[in-house]
Amino acid sequence: MTSIRLLGTGSLLLALLCGCSKATSPQAANGVPPATGNRREVVEAERRGGGAIQQVQSTRAESEADTKIPEVSATAWLNCDGPQTLAALRGNVVLIECWATWCRPCVQGIPHMNEMHAHYADRGLRILSFTDETLAKVQGFQKRSKTPIQYPIGVGSPVSRLYGVRGIPHAIIVGRDGKPIWQGHPGDPSCEDVIVAALNVKTAAVETDEPATREE
Repeated sequence: MTSIRLLGTGSLLLALLCGCSKATSPQAANGVPPATGNRREVVEAERRGGGAIQQVQSTRAESEADTKIPEVSATAWLNCDGPQTLAALRGNVVLIECWATWCRPCVQGIPHMNEMHAHYADRGLRILSFTDETLAKVQGFQKRSKTPIQYPIGVGSPVSRLYGVRGIPHAIIVGRDGKPIWQGHPGDPSCEDVIVAALNVKTAAVETDEPATREE
């Protein structure tokens, strides 16, 4: 099958969006907002400029006060120096990916995810991939794969269950302020739209524990 690099091809996109189990409905799960609505707000705000994005986020914050997302965890990690946490990555845009080695659409989507990792990492995107499979299983997959995952992988992870994910592949995007802003299929073009919009929100405009640094 052709690579996900041809994401505009209708037949491939349809196959990828089918997923490996019952499609995840656009409903909130453990603090994660649905893809519907928020995505349109953020993308439209991005077209109007950064200030508009912050206004949308402020409006959403009033209606979704105290929205929090559970911390991620895994029994082992690959492609990184050690355990990754949302707390440590605050100030970045984080894409949480739930997948499995046996899931064909998940595997087909790896080249596209690798591309996003390479293209947006310097701008503050961090991709964390989670599976409930064993370390040996994932290591074997990485060795056999022609396009191994290039971003951090958490194995033996409860993230899918913790977030109420009902179909994979599934993505959850967390904004620079540490709050979830979108969830859905990572092969959906709106996923990248939301990432770009979220990256355009400057770190200095986000409430963090660290003092804001003025850009020159």
